[in-house]
Amino acid sequence: MNKEIRGIVRKVSLIRHQANEFMRTELDSAGFSDVETAHGTIFEILLTSPPPITMKTFVEKTGRAKSTITGVIDTLEARDYVERQSIPGDRRQVGVAATEKSRILESRFGSMSDRLLDTIYQDFSNEERVELCTLLSKALENLKRANTERTSNPPVRDNLSPSDS
Repeated sequence: MNKEIRGIVRKVSLIRHQANEFMRTELDSAGFSDVETAHGTIFEILLTSPPPITMKTFVEKTGRAKSTITGVIDTLEARDYVERQSIPGDRRQVGVAATEKSRILESRFGSMSDRLLDTIYQDFSNEERVELCTLLSKALENLKRANTERTSNPPVRDNLSPSDS
């Protein structure tokens, strides 16, 4: 495989790092230094789903562990971005709803995201933008499928330790 195409995972990782730095600066400039860039997906769900939102919904939509989601929600609650609410008809469950502070962030987040996308896609034609998203989606699906297959059928390992080979 040639050198230009071998570095895809590193490039995606570097793009993610640079995008997070960009958004960190945007959030700080807008007065939201207490928001972590990693919480973006949680805010997207929080601000686009009818409240109260169950932990199960967050887990299903993010693919993250329930303990991770609970930790993030605890952090956001302590920072007054979410509040816990009872789920109508189910006294055992508690859901989460956005607070006014989240709504203020929402009103500014769109322009921050637009600036990020404008920066990423600078000098890209519309066709290149669509192609990039299509190819990245295809790569993601390939990895998901491979990971599912590997989980279902783990590779057989020999009993040799590294020092035996």
